[in-house]
Amino acid sequence: PGARVVAGKVGNTTSTFYSELADGDIRNIAADTWANVRNATAGTAIDTTASYAAGVEGLQSPTGTRAIRRSIWPFITSAIPDVDVISSATTSYYIIDASSTDNDGDDWANVYLATPADPTALVLGDFDQIGETANATQIDITSIATGAYKDWTLNATGLANISKTGTTVLGLREGHDVLNSDIVDGGNNLVNVRSADTAGTTQDPK
Repeated sequence: PGARVVAGKVGNTTSTFYSELADGDIRNIAADTWANVRNATAGTAIDTTASYAAGVEGLQSPTGTRAIRRSIWPFITSAIPDVDVISSATTSYYIIDASSTDNDGDDWANVYLATPADPTALVLGDFDQIGETANATQIDITSIATGAYKDWTLNATGLANISKTGTTVLGLREGHDVLNSDIVDGGNNLVNVRSADTAGTTQDPK
């Protein structure tokens, strides 16, 4: 009452969606070439129940053993009205720890569209179901602070991948993984984040 109404103006709505309990990380670890570990159709281990997840990791240790971890985050975004225009979005992860011992310019993390067979039940075969087209602006791991949320701002591709009718599934990958560039011997680039299994929602992926 008494508020000034301007003809033609349209209000904006900001909605927040938290990741589902099915979120988690899939890793592939093998005494093999970087390319073979990266291009595998399935991972060697998966974790969807811990309160933290390896958001991304690229590792070569011990010498000759490579490890790549990728994470998948399903967000039920069907509450967005079909007629709404999505003008901007961020995806945010609460950082537990981050480090980069192969600080060569490819040590970054970014967001990609994920297409698991079933976003409510991730499996080892979803390791290769995270794309390579950037959905956000990449962030150098050395700039990521711990004990706080880190936001990735979605680009036009990321905005177009937000579902108004179902689940938006995003994945995180490390730069060497995306570029198929081997980590140096002894190198370990990682970002660990809180998952939806963390009590409450104050640190959940969103």
